[in-house]
Amino acid sequence: MKKCRLKFLMVILILFCSGRGSAKIIDMVVASVDQEAILYSEVLLSIQPEMIRLQQETASNAEYEKAIGKLVEDTLDEAIESKILYREALKFSIVVPDERVEAQIDHVRKLYDTNDEFMKALMETGETLSDFRDRTRKRIMSQSVEVSKMNTLEDEIVVDEVSLLQYYEDNKDHYQKPERVRVRQIMLRVRRDPDLRSKARARLEMVREELQAGASFDDLAIAHSQGPAAPNGGLVGWTSKGDLVVELEQAIFGLSEGEISQVVDSQFGVHLLFAEQKEEAGIAPLDEVRASIEPILKSNAALIKYEIWLQDLRKRSRVRIFL
Repeated sequence: MKKCRLKFLMVILILFCSGRGSAKIIDMVVASVDQEAILYSEVLLSIQPEMIRLQQETASNAEYEKAIGKLVEDTLDEAIESKILYREALKFSIVVPDERVEAQIDHVRKLYDTNDEFMKALMETGETLSDFRDRTRKRIMSQSVEVSKMNTLEDEIVVDEVSLLQYYEDNKDHYQKPERVRVRQIMLRVRRDPDLRSKARARLEMVREELQAGASFDDLAIAHSQGPAAPNGGLVGWTSKGDLVVELEQAIFGLSEGEISQVVDSQFGVHLLFAEQKEEAGIAPLDEVRASIEPILKSNAALIKYEIWLQDLRKRSRVRIFL
C-alpha cells in the first residue's frame, strides 16, 4: 500500500512538472506531526525547481522516476524534522526578522525564470504568497534551532590528540603541499622593441652585478623596479607552479634558495628574480594543519550527537506518514 501511494504521488508530480497535469493540484495530507499536517502542496513547492533540473539531467524515465522518488522521501523527511524543530523554536521564543523572511522568498523566486512563473507555481499548489511567507518564517525558525543546537554541541566537544592524529594520518593526501618559492623581483617595463629591450637588459645586468657584490635586493628593488611590488622591496610573495607566466616560472623554479636569476624576458618586460626562500613539495606537518582539522572533528562529533538528539525528539512526537 505504501509503495502504491508513493507511486501515485510520483505520477501526479511527473504530470504536473511536464505540464500535463491539471491547472490546480488537488491537495492531500502526506504526513503529520502530532496534530499538524504536512500537505502535498508543501512538498511540491519545495521540490518543483529540483524536479525541473532532474528532468533535464537524467538519461531515462526510469532514472528520473528513481531520482524523484528519492527526492520526495528526503523532502518529506526534512518537512517532518522542520515541524519538530519549529515546536522547539516556539519553546525558546525565537523571532525571525521580516527582512530575513523576504530574502529567503526572493531566493526561491529567483529559481524561476520570472516572478509570474513563481506566482503561478504558488497558485497551482493552492498556496497564497501569505501562506508561503508564513511557511518560510517557520522553516527559518526551525533552521535557527538546528544551527543553535549544533553550535552548542560543538562548543561542548574537546578534540583529543589521538583523534586529531588519526584524522591527519587517514587524510594525508588532503594535506599535500606543492613546491613553492618566496619571490622578489626587480622589473623594468619595456615594449617588444629590440633596442629598448637591449638597453633595459643592460641596465638590469648592472643591477645584478651590484647584487653579486653584496647590495641589498630590497634596496635595489625600491630604487630600480617598475613593478607593483617595488615599494615592498620587490616582494611578490609565495608562488607555486602555474601561478606565473612560463618564462618566469622556469627561471624561478630553476633557482636554489638565496640565488638570483639571470635577466629574464617576458611579455611584461625584463626581470631579475630572487628565490628568497624555497619549500619542497610534500605533506604539511600536523602542527601546520591542526587548526583546520579541529573544526572538522568537532563538526563530525556534533552531528552524531545532533542526530541522536533529533531522533529523541522524533520519538516523543507522533509522526505519521500516509504514503
